[in-house]
Amino acid sequence: MQIAETANDDERRRTVGGGGCDREEVEKVHGDGRVDKESKTGTSSDGDQQEHSSSEWKANIKGIIISMSVIFFSYTILKMNIPEPSKFAVITKVLPVHCGLKLSSHLQNLILDKHNEIRSKVALGQYAVEDDTLPMASNMEKLTWDCQLELEAQNRAAECDLDEKKGERGQKMDSPLDLDTVRGENSFYFRTAEQELELDKSGGVLKGIEQMGDEIAMAAIKTATIGRYDKRIGHATQIIWATTRRVGCAVQECSARKDGSLDGQKFNVAVCKYFPTGNVFKSESVTPIYSPGEPGTACRPGTLGDPTSGLCVETEWKKKRKPKKQKKEKKQAEAEAEEKEEDGKEEEQEEEDVNTKK
Repeated sequence: MQIAETANDDERRRTVGGGGCDREEVEKVHGDGRVDKESKTGTSSDGDQQEHSSSEWKANIKGIIISMSVIFFSYTILKMNIPEPSKFAVITKVLPVHCGLKLSSHLQNLILDKHNEIRSKVALGQYAVEDDTLPMASNMEKLTWDCQLELEAQNRAAECDLDEKKGERGQKMDSPLDLDTVRGENSFYFRTAEQELELDKSGGVLKGIEQMGDEIAMAAIKTATIGRYDKRIGHATQIIWATTRRVGCAVQECSARKDGSLDGQKFNVAVCKYFPTGNVFKSESVTPIYSPGEPGTACRPGTLGDPTSGLCVETEWKKKRKPKKQKKEKKQAEAEAEEKEEDGKEEEQEEEDVNTKK
């Protein structure tokens, strides 16, 4: 506490200061001898206020710097401890390679897309059966085109005879048959108004595939399992058999059937071959056409579920690109190494020249 006193003839002042607050006592003496007292309270001086504010500001800045430092070092430590993947999976849409056989690339793409369209409807739970739908599929593969299967389908279609006894259907799993060599098969006849028009032929093929795919709806079957081969839905079950991955088809124009029923009249034969084959069933228990569940949740290794189609799509693993900074540093290091090598050669040459002169 500080006490200061000042006085003159008419007024005496007394100032008491401390603790950031000043109190001033004033005594006024009048001519008749009366004395008036006043007390005034005030804050500390401006210098004290500025010093106090400056201290608070410095403390706040220091706290902010410490907080930012903690956050930065925490992020750095976490980044060092978490390894970055060197590869990542990419789902790529690969257009089927044209095999150079009789089927045009345009019709080839249409046939493949139609198959996958039907499979996608099943996978997403959009295949309608009466007032209901088939269960969603968790392991439905996306079909890809196979040139070997197309060649086999072309040879089969060239016979212009679709006797089902020649086709490979309804294979039993408990038979000694080697399923690695068996092809699934779908085939049908169709006629068009203008046989020579490719567009008209495409319409006939796609309509035939759609009709085969609709067999389950026509038979009002609402399950994803079969106990035995069922001719009513045999084409459809092959089209939506989950583990089938490849397909190849062919279309053959024929002038007459061997039985003479269409003698002299043109018609077309369409044949599709599938691998691995579908319609493989157990004689003692039911066999699933596919595994019910959320689309793409039970895909085999090497495939990923495509959220748009619901199908299991083969993935391509690509190496992760190095940052541009690392590439620049690598080039710089290579350039420095080359420069050192050149310097070494020059020094060797100089030494040889000196030795030669000697």
